Amino acid sequence: MLKASEVLGMVVISLQDGDEVGTVSRLVTDRSGRTVGLVLNQRNWYEPIRMVPYSFVRGISKDAVVIENESSVFLLSELPDVMAIVASSSDLLGLRVLSTAGEALGTVSGYAIDGKSGKVEEYVISRPSEGGKVAMIASDRVVAIGRKVIIVSS
Repeated sequence: MLKASEVLGMVVISLQDGDEVGTVSRLVTDRSGRTVGLVLNQRNWYEPIRMVPYSFVRGISKDAVVIENESSVFLLSELPDVMAIVASSSDLLGLRVLSTAGEALGTVSGYAIDGKSGKVEEYVISRPSEGGKVAMIASDRVVAIGRKVIIVSS
């Protein structure tokens, strides 16, 4: 498992020629908790957003993300399905976490993904009401992921 925070800033390398094609600035996850793409840092403010669909990731470790070649990098505007996910969801970080009984459990302060599938495996929940303690919640407890709240089984 890789922490999402470890993937941010990670270099993306082309397997074909060994060139660096960018660095990861954001993970895009869908409402089922699956990583669908990696947004790359823009080289200049005026450039369009580039991303790598997660299905094009050949390998990912604590050191780098490896893709087949530079043709694995797309403009976000070329990926309407991913654009719809970006438009309809928010970043997982900072979402409130509620139990199915309505109890506020805290906010998402981190999460870990499976490197092969991109699936979120667990969420790190900060609990300010308990002095900032942190709890881990397995992804199989997630009932729903909304724009502002994640609901987990009690």
